Amino acid sequence: ERTTALRANEAHLSATLRSIGDGVITCDPEGRVASLNGTAEILTGWSGGEAAGRPLEEVFRIINAETREIAANPVARVLKQGVNVDLADHTALIARDGSEHRISDSCAPIRDASGAVTGAVLVFRDVTEEYGRREELRESEARFTQLAEQSRTFVWEVDADGLYTYVSHVVEAVLGYRPEELIAGLHFYDLHPEEERETFKAAAFRVFERKESFVTLENIVVSKDGRAIWVSTTGIPLLNADGTLRGYRGSDIDITDRKRMEEQLRSTLTRINSILSSIQSGVILVRKRDRVIVDATPAAADMVGISKDDLIGKVCNEHICPTEAGKCPVFDLGKTVENEERTLKTAEGELIPILKTTAMLELEGDTFLLESFVDISR
Repeated sequence: ERTTALRANEAHLSATLRSIGDGVITCDPEGRVASLNGTAEILTGWSGGEAAGRPLEEVFRIINAETREIAANPVARVLKQGVNVDLADHTALIARDGSEHRISDSCAPIRDASGAVTGAVLVFRDVTEEYGRREELRESEARFTQLAEQSRTFVWEVDADGLYTYVSHVVEAVLGYRPEELIAGLHFYDLHPEEERETFKAAAFRVFERKESFVTLENIVVSKDGRAIWVSTTGIPLLNADGTLRGYRGSDIDITDRKRMEEQLRSTLTRINSILSSIQSGVILVRKRDRVIVDATPAAADMVGISKDDLIGKVCNEHICPTEAGKCPVFDLGKTVENEERTLKTAEGELIPILKTTAMLELEGDTFLLESFVDISR
């Protein structure tokens, strides 16, 4: 009866090994293959009968998938030391037909009743698809990280009280703080200039109360070394299952360079407008596609006898070169005008001689004509 029971258990065990999804290879004390289950046969390309008695390295050929170097056989160490061994990461199994599978595996000693090592069992599974998904995720994360670093964008999360619970590593490049320094107990509003902190905090928590999203909110934060950094902030609410506010997730983009350029541009335009306002020549900017005046100096408006705001928006030949409507030397005839005598019509209908010069400009995808002229009637 005992023999029958043992045989039944052995049959049950064999059936179980054949049916499980992992590959199983057993080896004798010399490291030769004793048996393979069905999954091992599929992955290695060897049948149990063909593999039996062969050295494991011949049937179970493994390499490092990245370096392509032959990987160490785990069975040899198990038989020698009697310990469990796991395969190193990035292990690939080369099947008999040359096909390749990424695998994870573990190897354990087989012991007899006295505890002596009598062989080894190798259990492995195909993780090719898992590796593929993991690699896609890694590449996606790498792309995101590269874009975040290049655009100086850091991602953050705060709880319902505004306390930082997560900050991405890019924050150190932008603000000088390591993520753990912010997560250690700082609120988002602690980074704002002290003189306006309470106002900013109150406005932010009104948004929190309404659980609203916000986009491209331009504001100033103070870096670790005290510099004022302009950021564009976007955030979305995070809600608990019962609808209560758990916190916010969002991002801050460093726009300091852009704001500095905008300020420089405003300063430059102010200087240019100051210069243009002080010169005696009339200057207008005319859009080619509709001949409309889009900008003008005060001197040009004074010559016509109307305000600058009234002059802007008019078709140019209502007052400048009115006798050349439909035959503009520049727009219609393709000529250049430089210090040539033309006519200006005032708001009262008086025609006065002017000396005019023009230049064609390309601005923001549109073509414009810059006209400057002086009154030569005096």
